[in-house]
Amino acid sequence: MDGRIPVSILAKRVGAARSTVIRKLKFLEREIGLRYTIEFNTQKLGLPFCYLISVRLRREFPPNELAELLSKSKIPQFAAICKGEFDLLIYATAKTNIDYIRWEYDVRSTLEDDLVSWKASHIVFARHGFFPIRSETLESLELPQLDKKMLIELNNNARISFKKLAKKTGCSLAQVRYKFKQLLKSGLIRRFTAVMLTPPLSNNIAYFLYYTFRKEHEEMSIRARNTILSEEELVPENTYCIVFETSGAADGCDWVAADDIKTAYMHVKEIERIYQGNLRTESAAVIRPVLGMIPARSMDLRQVYDTSSWED
Repeated sequence: MDGRIPVSILAKRVGAARSTVIRKLKFLEREIGLRYTIEFNTQKLGLPFCYLISVRLRREFPPNELAELLSKSKIPQFAAICKGEFDLLIYATAKTNIDYIRWEYDVRSTLEDDLVSWKASHIVFARHGFFPIRSETLESLELPQLDKKMLIELNNNARISFKKLAKKTGCSLAQVRYKFKQLLKSGLIRRFTAVMLTPPLSNNIAYFLYYTFRKEHEEMSIRARNTILSEEELVPENTYCIVFETSGAADGCDWVAADDIKTAYMHVKEIERIYQGNLRTESAAVIRPVLGMIPARSMDLRQVYDTSSWED
């Protein structure tokens, strides 16, 4: 919930000694790849055009080949090889819709002989979840140089001390503290958070939602949101790490994690059941990322999940 929480406060909240908390953090960093980063407000960051894309391919591409193709641009932030009704899942951000379209045309033309389908959906808003932004993308933004330097360092390690931040940016401690407060005030940063490179729930399903809109749609949507919010407290990883509302090829995209693939698909079927035949899904198991990090974390959904109604 707060990637920069001081160890002394963290120790007090969990009721443990400071030395124990430090030891436990190091254990988590080693065992589950805990990494501290930023959840950005992409609109205020200057990346208002965000897309989720499902891609079907005629052949299986080597992961390094896909990584090389996608990493050439600052637009894709995450990509993963999948198995199911699509073969590749991409999260992309852009400064303008023209920037996005140019990049899309470039990738689609490169994949021309192997591309079966490319379905892009514009993210309207995220009810829950995020994808980390690449440092290369932050470097390309039209922000003051010191802002970019600080954001990149905080994005790579949200727990970096002001002293180390001053050394890396070549500024005084007072300058860094002042600029840090300015960045928080600007709203660029939603929160300092953490993700797990090797999450405890190893089976992940991403699925796109296609609704048949009926008069009862909002009532069924409320039931679906309540189902997602019914998660137990203090889980090692959120079952639903992504819940996005989208427009375009699909009406939404969710990502669920579970101990086994059968349980993961049970969550998909439960959402389908709630909509009583008015929802179709396209799903795939997420096999491995080729760009960026899997957005696995553990958050208090009651505090962070956006339950907004379209009627409001």
